[in-house]
Amino acid sequence: MIARGKTRLTEIASAMKIEASKVSVYLNRLEKNFEFIERRLPFFAKPESNLGRYYLKDITLTFWFRYVYPNFSYIEAGAKEVVIKQIISDFSTYQGFIIEPMVQQMLIQEWDQGRLPLKGMPQFGRYWGKEAEIDIVVHDEKNKQLFLGEVKLNKKRVNKSLLVDFKQKAAKVKEFKHYKEIRFGVITLEKLSHEQQKLLKKQGFWFMSLEDWANNTR
Repeated sequence: MIARGKTRLTEIASAMKIEASKVSVYLNRLEKNFEFIERRLPFFAKPESNLGRYYLKDITLTFWFRYVYPNFSYIEAGAKEVVIKQIISDFSTYQGFIIEPMVQQMLIQEWDQGRLPLKGMPQFGRYWGKEAEIDIVVHDEKNKQLFLGEVKLNKKRVNKSLLVDFKQKAAKVKEFKHYKEIRFGVITLEKLSHEQQKLLKKQGFWFMSLEDWANNTR
């Protein structure tokens, strides 16, 4: 269920048709005893928050349970093309599961080399709640600085409308209002066009692509 995108306790319980209290026991064992999964919290949430989400710790297991296990009968029958088509049509969603640790690694390195607009030692995470979902949250508590990032797998979606909507979305989160300085950024898979880079600079957005980062770190 988790590999297929059911990450909240209520979603998992509903999909399995089991009471949430019973599912919670099983999830706790998978997390603490077997370390197959991990429970992640949004930034600023307390440990007991009901906003926690569950994820498989191994991206290989995520792939297996998302594509191989539910389609095992097709694979055994030799109908591999059916499975391959499903993977291709759904792969952007799978990328969303695996890209987060890559982005965090990139941002840590960018900060270490002085290219991320934060002064002190940052903490990394995500934010989700009733008001909004923010892909990347990096905060420097000492200097009251905050960096908010939007991750876009398809660079064609990076336009002025996206930037305006992103700032409006962030403005709804009350926890962000306590910071003296908030910087915004966009992270993409592929290198942005010259026009897109020009737009981001004009709007005061930091930007980076995983393609550029990979080329620079080889």
